[in-house]
Amino acid sequence: MCGIVGFIGTHQAAPVLLDGLSKLEYRGYDSAGLAVRDGSGEIEVVKAKGRLKILSEKTNGGQALAGDCGIGHTRWATHGEPSTVNAHPQYTREKRVVLVHNGIIENYQELKEKLLRKGYTFYSATDTEVAVNLVDYYYKKYGKSPVEAVSHAMVRIRGSYALAMMFRDYPGEIFVARKDSPMILGVGDGESYIASDVPAILKYTRNVYYIGNLEMAHVKRGEITFYNLDGEEIQKEKKHIEWDAEAAEKESLIQLFPGSSESDFTAVDYSGDSTTIQKIYQYKDEALVFSMSVGGYSEGTTFLVAIDDQGMVVNYKGMSNGDTKGLGSKVLDDETFINGLIGHDASGELDTISGATISSKAVVDGINEAAQVAASMRE
Repeated sequence: MCGIVGFIGTHQAAPVLLDGLSKLEYRGYDSAGLAVRDGSGEIEVVKAKGRLKILSEKTNGGQALAGDCGIGHTRWATHGEPSTVNAHPQYTREKRVVLVHNGIIENYQELKEKLLRKGYTFYSATDTEVAVNLVDYYYKKYGKSPVEAVSHAMVRIRGSYALAMMFRDYPGEIFVARKDSPMILGVGDGESYIASDVPAILKYTRNVYYIGNLEMAHVKRGEITFYNLDGEEIQKEKKHIEWDAEAAEKESLIQLFPGSSESDFTAVDYSGDSTTIQKIYQYKDEALVFSMSVGGYSEGTTFLVAIDDQGMVVNYKGMSNGDTKGLGSKVLDDETFINGLIGHDASGELDTISGATISSKAVVDGINEAAQVAASMRE
C-alpha cells in the first residue's frame, strides 16, 4: 500500500504535493519522493528514505523545488527494501518517463527479463521500475503516444496498480492509469489534482472524477480527458463531494459508545511520531479512543479502538478496508476477531485471522502501538 498525489496548477507544486502526502502517510512511511517540473525544464526528482518529514526537510517544505507540475509518493515497501534507490518516483534513462505506483505487479520478474533482453538496465529492486521501463518501451515503439504506450503496458501487466506518469516530451501534463488500486482526480480554479484517497485533495477542491478500472486519464491544468483500455476517449461525470471526514468520524465515535453524544468526546493533542495514529479522543473519564490507519496486504485498514485506564480494549470499530473482500476485509466485522480484542490487554498478544493474517496483524500491531501511547499519556 502506497500513497500517490499529483498537481498541475498556477502555483508551486511541491508544497501542495507534500501537504497531500501528509494526509496519505498512513499508506506508507518507508520512504517518500517528489518529481516536479518547471515549464519545459528538466524533471527534478528528490527522494528520501524514512518518513515524510525527512523529505519535507530536504526540500524546505517543497520551497526548494520550482515548478507548477508534479507527482509525489509515500511508500510501503513490497518489492525491494526501504531505501532511497527503491523509493518512488522511478524513472527511465534521461527521465523520458517518470512514474509513481501504488499496487503490486505480479508478473514483474517476467516483464523485467523481457526488458533486459531489449537492453534496459535496472537500478532498483522494485516492480515499479519495471513498469516505468515497460511504458517507455511501448512509448518508443508506438510513435511516442503516451496514451497508446500506457494502454499497451496495462495489457501486459498482471496485478494491481494506480500509476501517475510524467513524460519528458509533454511538459505540464500528467498521465494516469488504474486497475484495482484507488485513485481520484479533482479539478478546481483552473488546477488539477490526483490522489489515492479523498482527504489528500479536500483542502483544494470537492469537484472530482472517479477513474474506473482499466481506464486512463490525461491530466492538464484544470482539464482531464479519460480513455478506455483501447485508447478511446470516454466521458465522465464530475461529482461534488459532500462528505466530511471529521463529521463521519464523530458519527462513528458515537456508534462506538451507544447512548453517547458528540460532547462526550474531547480531542487530545498528540504530536508523536506515529503515522498510524491519526487522532486521539478522550471519552468522558472512561477511555482514550484512537483513530487508526494501518497497512495491510494491499490497501490497509482504518479503525477506531477505545482503551481504558487499565490498558484494556473496551471497544473496536472497523471503518474501511481496501484489501481482498472476504479475506482482509474480515477485520471490519469478523465477530471472532472483534471478540478477541474487546476485554483483552491492548498491549498483549491479540489473535489474528486465519486467511487474513497480514491485514489482521496490522490491526493488532496498531492496537499495540495505541496501547503504548495510552500508557505514556497516563504516566
